[in-house]
Amino acid sequence: MQITDLAKMLLKNGVPVDGKDEKGQTALSCAISRGVENTDKVLLEAGASVDSKMAERALKGNHPSIFKVLLEYCKDLSSNTMESALFKAVQKNLHSIVAALVDRGTAINAYNEMQYTPLLLACETGKIESAEVLIEKGANLRIRTPDSDTTLHLAVQAGATSITNLLLRKGMEANITNQAGETPLHIAALHNKGAFISANSLKKTPLQVAEINRTENQAHIVTLLKNWTNLQPDSPWLYMYFYQHTG
Repeated sequence: MQITDLAKMLLKNGVPVDGKDEKGQTALSCAISRGVENTDKVLLEAGASVDSKMAERALKGNHPSIFKVLLEYCKDLSSNTMESALFKAVQKNLHSIVAALVDRGTAINAYNEMQYTPLLLACETGKIESAEVLIEKGANLRIRTPDSDTTLHLAVQAGATSITNLLLRKGMEANITNQAGETPLHIAALHNKGAFISANSLKKTPLQVAEINRTENQAHIVTLLKNWTNLQPDSPWLYMYFYQHTG
């Protein structure tokens, strides 16, 4: 007899669904830790209580399907628990959980302790699928980090070409600047590790920086150059680069 069948039998014979063991754990808490989804459903259908620790345990244990089941059956998780789960889901790139939490009403533009929104976090860490879900579900693209970096700056620095393309298609300005006066193109040009210098402090254009660093981050440079409204190719190499790669 399987665990799920045993659970049904015990519940039918009057065992309290929220009874606790000597460690203070309920049967549902144990089932979540073990990753037993069918048993979780049986216990939830029997009225088992769900708290924030259980939701966190499901995410930490890499059980996204169980977390979705918890969301389905539990209607009174606090907004703080939901928002915390959203950031954790983005960090793990559990895009189906990100979608489920947003659909459940979790604040899509909530801030964490670093004053990042879920989308800023997804862009900075290059979590492509989660970023795509957030963008398509209406996350604010123009919220900035405390350093005034935009989602576009962060996506470029993370090397996330598909996020960069999507942000540009959604109307993000290619020549938007951060607190240091750097455009995403500056970031792309400086993306070669070890060459993080202030382009503007040297009074260099993004194209000049790209020539100096000969960065390997060419895909981003091409993407941004296609959307750059004030292109001034200042050297023969960059002039040829632009026209050979962008057409």
